[in-house]
Amino acid sequence: MRIFFLLIPIFALISGCASRENIAVMQDIEQKAQFAKTSHQVVFKPGDLVRIQISSTDDQAVEPFNLSIVMQEQPIIEDDNMNVQRAQQPFLIDDQGMIQFPVLGALKMGGKTIDQFSTHLKAQLEKFVENPIINIRIVNYRISVLGEVMKPGMFNIQNHRLNILEAISLAGGMKIHARRKNIMVLRRDQDGNQESIRIDLTNSECVNSPVFFLEQNDVVYIEPNKTKMNSSKFGPEISLSVSIASVLIALISVLRP
Repeated sequence: MRIFFLLIPIFALISGCASRENIAVMQDIEQKAQFAKTSHQVVFKPGDLVRIQISSTDDQAVEPFNLSIVMQEQPIIEDDNMNVQRAQQPFLIDDQGMIQFPVLGALKMGGKTIDQFSTHLKAQLEKFVENPIINIRIVNYRISVLGEVMKPGMFNIQNHRLNILEAISLAGGMKIHARRKNIMVLRRDQDGNQESIRIDLTNSECVNSPVFFLEQNDVVYIEPNKTKMNSSKFGPEISLSVSIASVLIALISVLRP
């Protein structure tokens, strides 16, 4: 009977530990023979800063279509001239999804993918330039990861293809008390409305979620699980003290003659 009382606090400590069911992601992955091919294309939104570079074999022909600004000037000692470093100015997509493009005027960019806009822009440029080459990149493409991760923060993304697991990896991974079954992604749609979408990372079907691949300016929030939330009511120090006290009481009851 005394051994039974000794085991009670041990069972209580074990029950407080997280199980594989609550920790492992994509737990049924071994049951899947393969996943269907998923496609993801960036869609431009109001507020995007987009750098568009036009090139061709004729540099003079494309010059009117490329915006550029002077970043800084550095003197060259030998001839007292200035070395000018130039960086291309990005276009800002306004609330109506439009940009003002040199020579061509107002162009609709919001709601289009990179391929769709490139095809449209190329058709317009071919009236002035032979075989134009178009390079497009979103300058302010970033995501935020908050909550139960090791290094929460905002991250600038160089490419335009990032899934939620990669984003969490950038944030140092999830903590032991992260709630992996109900992660929230905040996303702004084409009209500027904020929406909240949930995703369960413990199920491999998460790859089919609309938020598995993140979009520019998405915010990923990972909530604490029930164990963490309950312990926060009293504080970790009190919880630990209660567990230690339970063990000591059990030991005393066992060792007492």
